[in-house]
Amino acid sequence: MKDSSTLSFNPPKQRRSKETLARILTATRELLEETVFEDLTIAQIAARAGCSVGTVYGRFKNKDAILPRLLEMHYAEMEEDLETVFGGKKWDGAPLERRVRAVVDHLMSIAQRQPGMIRTLVLRNHQRPESIPNSIRVSAQKMLTYLYEFLLTSRSEMDHPAPNTAVEVGLLMVVAALRERIVLIGATQATTLSMSTEVFAAELKHALLAYLTTARRS
Repeated sequence: MKDSSTLSFNPPKQRRSKETLARILTATRELLEETVFEDLTIAQIAARAGCSVGTVYGRFKNKDAILPRLLEMHYAEMEEDLETVFGGKKWDGAPLERRVRAVVDHLMSIAQRQPGMIRTLVLRNHQRPESIPNSIRVSAQKMLTYLYEFLLTSRSEMDHPAPNTAVEVGLLMVVAALRERIVLIGATQATTLSMSTEVFAAELKHALLAYLTTARRS
């Protein structure tokens, strides 16, 4: 079955049209740092993008049709970041502690740079899961799998009896903690923790490393 969001989007063919599309997506992402997606209007997006309302409607059937394209751009950028940060021979032989620090720092950076974008994805996934294309779920899983394999490279340093499970659960705990603390700010008790973001990150690294390197007693 064809994704309905594809039918609501008119892909550009000319260079100028592609540039306009990029401005529309960038404008939407910027506005999501100021307000929630549901409160956004096409007029606001057009004004921020420097184009007419008609130009936006010429590309998208409605506001909801923008979201899948925006998420595609978001994950494409994150995939490039993964290769830049974690790719290459610089990590050959790197100890687990260094890998843990890098993973937490990277996830923290994403949460801090674009909390509005991630908040939109999280809320939409809970409230209207049908509006999130399956391709986006695949991209999200691909990113986590990349980090999972990056940490598992140092499995010899892990004392947990099931390293694969430990890394999977450990990443889930870090992502959930960052989501509660930074992305869903003001909506959960995690935001009331009396510590700086730097201290919070340091504690996450310590917790993940301790979990991976402590033998389970039962």
